[in-house]
Amino acid sequence: MKGSLKKLPIAWQLTLLTSLIVIPMLLIMVTNYFRSVEVVKRDNSNYVQGGISQLKQTIAANSEHIIRILDTVAYNGQTVQNYFYVSDPVEKFEAYTQLRNYLSDMMGMKDGLLDIMLVGRNNTKVNIQGNLNDLMPIVDEIPDQTLFYYAGYREIDFVAKTMPVLVVGAPVYSTTEFSEGNKRLGTVLMTISIKSLFDVNFPDKLFNGAKVYMSDRMGHVFFTNDPSTRLGSLIPEQVLAGSNRKYLVQKDSIPDLGGEIVIEIPNEILLRGINDIRKQQLILVAVALLLLIVPLLFVINNILQPLKKMMRLINEMRMGQKNQLSKRIQVGGYAEMTVMTTRFNEMMAEIEELTEHLVEGKRLLYESELVKRRAELAYLQSQINPHFLYKQSSFFRT
Repeated sequence: MKGSLKKLPIAWQLTLLTSLIVIPMLLIMVTNYFRSVEVVKRDNSNYVQGGISQLKQTIAANSEHIIRILDTVAYNGQTVQNYFYVSDPVEKFEAYTQLRNYLSDMMGMKDGLLDIMLVGRNNTKVNIQGNLNDLMPIVDEIPDQTLFYYAGYREIDFVAKTMPVLVVGAPVYSTTEFSEGNKRLGTVLMTISIKSLFDVNFPDKLFNGAKVYMSDRMGHVFFTNDPSTRLGSLIPEQVLAGSNRKYLVQKDSIPDLGGEIVIEIPNEILLRGINDIRKQQLILVAVALLLLIVPLLFVINNILQPLKKMMRLINEMRMGQKNQLSKRIQVGGYAEMTVMTTRFNEMMAEIEELTEHLVEGKRLLYESELVKRRAELAYLQSQINPHFLYKQSSFFRT
């Protein structure tokens, strides 16, 4: 492995070295970010849970007040239960008048109490302002032997308009007859506005951007700040399942109402501060990388350019041309390369000088060899000429 790294080009080695510095730094940043996300989510989850607990306490306190009024009305023997027992028409009318006045007074004991309705077992009906046709079907939903029962979300017609409300009821039993056969005298229903149970501005106080859903025992939404969810509909399935990882979902029950609170908060809101820090870190990393890459490129260029010039000159020398020996490398750069090029140029000068001496020696040797050859040729010529003249004179004499 070590030998393989040594064989890599210098540029690759420097790049690898830079990567070994940058990558761990990025990994540390990413690890710290996700750990911070976990901490923030946990803290915000606890904060949201605390807000839900506070909301439940508010609902429980208001519900307790409403239940006390409900209980007071149901077991008021002088006015309410007396109305159920009176049969004489004249007495019935007087009891009816007293009952309406009593119910009106009781409605003033709690803000948001919109209507009180009494239904006797003989189908006598008394209420203040709600539409009886909307309320009568709810009577059958109130079970026996219960202190109170939230029937849940309804839309009731009043004199001026239709209003979304919650209906709570209780059975009415005699306060004087306790025999085993004591039967239910009737039912009392109370219609309350949703805002009478809690502050409807709760979501904004909890988290800006949080979506809150509150449902009754049937799962029908009676309060939400989500404009895409209609009152009376079911909570969206993806919210209940918490399947969207882009949101933090918290749930809890509403014991008195038999319903549920679901709060959905976008992660981008929870992590807004961390995301801002992450952006700043990424910007700093980008600037740091830029500041690192520019000097790195400068260093790589400072190392490689002299080496490339030297390699180019060596390749030219391998072509065997003598004039290449007179070339020299002129480079600037780091000290080691300056020393190496200086020594290389000195070596080239020595090679050039030795080459010139070698060429000059070969020239002198060639010239001396040439003189020798000429002398030998002259000697041979001197031997040939007298012999040729003798032969020629003999020929003419004959």
